Amino acid sequence: MFSLLQRFLRNALKHPKIVLGIALAVTLLSIYPVRNLKWELRMIDMLPDSSEVKKTNAIVEENFGGFGSLVAVITSKDSALNSRLVQGLAKELEGNRYINFVEYKSEMDFFEKHKLLYVNTEDLRKIRDRISDLQSRYKFENSPFYIDLLSNDSLQKVVRDSLTREITDSLSLAELEDKYFSKLRNMYSNEKGTVRIVSVFPKARVSDLSASRKLTRIVSGAFESLPESEKAELYMTGKVFQTASEGWRILPEARFTGIALAVILALFFLFRFAKQPAVFILSIIPIALVFLWTLAAAWLFFGRINLYSIVLAVILPGISCRQIVHLMTRFADEQRNGLGYELSLESALLGVGPTIAISTFSFAAAFLGLLFVPLTGMQELGVLGAIGSILNWTLASLVFPALIELTKKYRSFLVFGKIKGHVENFKERPFVGFKKAFIPVLLLCMILPSRGIYPKFDYDFSHSDYHPNTAKADSLLRETNYLNYDPIVVILPNSKTARSFYNRINRERESNPNSGIRAVAIYQNLLPSNQQEKLSLLTEIKNELDPSVLRALSPTDSARIEKIVKDWKAAPLLSKDLPMNLRKLFGANAGGSTEYAFIFPNFNSNDGLACRRLAKELEPFHYPMTGTALVRASVLNMTLPHFHKAILFGIVCVFLLTFLFYKRFYFSLFTLVSPIIAFFWLLGLLRFLDIPLTAYSCLAFPILIGMSLDGAIQLWNAYYERSTGSIYHILRTTGVTCFFAELLTIVVLFGLSLSSHPGIHAIGMISIFGVVCLLLSHNFVFPLLAGALDRRRIRRRKHR
Repeated sequence: MFSLLQRFLRNALKHPKIVLGIALAVTLLSIYPVRNLKWELRMIDMLPDSSEVKKTNAIVEENFGGFGSLVAVITSKDSALNSRLVQGLAKELEGNRYINFVEYKSEMDFFEKHKLLYVNTEDLRKIRDRISDLQSRYKFENSPFYIDLLSNDSLQKVVRDSLTREITDSLSLAELEDKYFSKLRNMYSNEKGTVRIVSVFPKARVSDLSASRKLTRIVSGAFESLPESEKAELYMTGKVFQTASEGWRILPEARFTGIALAVILALFFLFRFAKQPAVFILSIIPIALVFLWTLAAAWLFFGRINLYSIVLAVILPGISCRQIVHLMTRFADEQRNGLGYELSLESALLGVGPTIAISTFSFAAAFLGLLFVPLTGMQELGVLGAIGSILNWTLASLVFPALIELTKKYRSFLVFGKIKGHVENFKERPFVGFKKAFIPVLLLCMILPSRGIYPKFDYDFSHSDYHPNTAKADSLLRETNYLNYDPIVVILPNSKTARSFYNRINRERESNPNSGIRAVAIYQNLLPSNQQEKLSLLTEIKNELDPSVLRALSPTDSARIEKIVKDWKAAPLLSKDLPMNLRKLFGANAGGSTEYAFIFPNFNSNDGLACRRLAKELEPFHYPMTGTALVRASVLNMTLPHFHKAILFGIVCVFLLTFLFYKRFYFSLFTLVSPIIAFFWLLGLLRFLDIPLTAYSCLAFPILIGMSLDGAIQLWNAYYERSTGSIYHILRTTGVTCFFAELLTIVVLFGLSLSSHPGIHAIGMISIFGVVCLLLSHNFVFPLLAGALDRRRIRRRKHR
């Protein structure tokens, strides 16, 4: 296989202009795909299209833009100003094609008008009985046959006034209003009116990055256009703002990190190839092209970059740097030995080309192992990572040499000539200091795993998801009774099914003490229950308050009670009588008889374990459902039971590749010992530092499996090539190159660790720890094993 690849490269490099022409054509063709690439950075975008949670979410988003909004919080000390600004903002946003509807006032007027129909039936019975008793008492006391010898006129007036107050208090329902409607009064405002809320529901998907950013700008611009907007402050929060903020934060960070890393890499290559600056320019070209070509491949295969695959923007250039460092160092060595351009290039490709190919294929295999995880986001990362690795190999082994072939007029150069000058003339000698490497290896193997090696898993999504800084807006929301819930949304075919679902889930919730459900709401909950019985009770109350009783009261009290009775709603309340905003929430936009139900969890949706338990609790209900808790449960359920398959696949592929390369079992085993020990150290280090894995950071392990073979195979291949007594020479030549390659990788991964997204930051940190462990392992384990092997071979020679 490797000889076939070598023949292909040798034949292709006979025509460097054709190779570069094809590369230029691919680059030009990549511009359009890259410019039209979508960036989908929400967690729900990671789920497969076959996921019921994602399908349901798509239906909800089609009808409503999703159950999420852009919450605009307006605050100033002038409540009247706040009211004008809210009215003005709502008017500015009215009819906007990006907005579904706007809410800025509660439906208190509606519920106030129909409040008696929303009173509990038992409470109405108590009112009826109370008024009936009061009326009987009043009539008895006003009977001509009733004489109270202990009373006087003033006492009768007090009794009459007392009865009036009791009747009025009963009918005004002040206590019951506090019981049922107190929270409605301050839903979109605090008590003083110094904080006002406008909730904007989008037409586009809440997870649509571009649409969310546009809507945020629209609302912000509309507020700033209001005449008195400079006298108040506007803060934003909500799911739409979270999506927009994530894009505004992560994408500029990615661009800045890319530019910063490009500058650092440029300085490194300028230093590395200081004696021939032309090579510095040539080395930058393939590093830039691999990024561009991989983005084009992402558009071709998936049309997007997701939150997982975005890490390739840093990983792939880092891999490219490693390959070019190895190739150019060998090329410089051959030139220093007096070979010409063509022979130096051919020798470099023959010498380190196969090891670069093995390293590339190990990366590709490690990424392809993610196909065993049924999470679309990870599968896309696996495919793009494998494609990017192959493109890296193509650019480093084909395009980069073609560029060198066309620059023959530049003189030859040396790389780190001073460091390697005194070992130019290699002489075989045993590595007597190999036993010293045993001490640090033993200490690291004892100290790092002292707290165990089995990694913990952090189920708290607040530690792995991006959360914008909305502390001020959230603190203002807490001054109001704004319903800032994150429910599970259930789509039901009709009202009959909705009622059956409501009754069944409530029965199971009440019978399960460990239920994760706090409450359930359906459309029918908005209509008063037992309306006919309530209307009958209200009729009885009216009949009890006959005109003779009212005439006996003072004119003022009589007028007050007559007004209360007159305002009562006498007819049943129908669905069409409900406010439109409430009807929209429960399915008015969906058409047909479809209804929505809402399940409110009794835990914070950041708790991944609780999310998984709730998802399992809802499994018997075979209706379409979606919501943040179910999305997170799906991500965990599609990751945790399957991720070990990706790891095992990567390990098996790495071993098979080394075996195919060496065709000897013990050669492969020696090569893999140092990466195995490095992973042992890494797992111990994570437990020692109490660093848990998350749904994001576990991606560091496939990346590290791909990286693990590069340094080890370069060192061992150099040893097998030069054989016994070459360890000193290898450590000061190939060892130095590997050290700088690993160091360069740490610098590149540092870009991930600087991300404000906790998940990407965790991938970067664990990857850095892993590369450090690999670096230590290459520097200690290789000389220990190779030194022991040298000693054994030398003893055999003496015996012969």
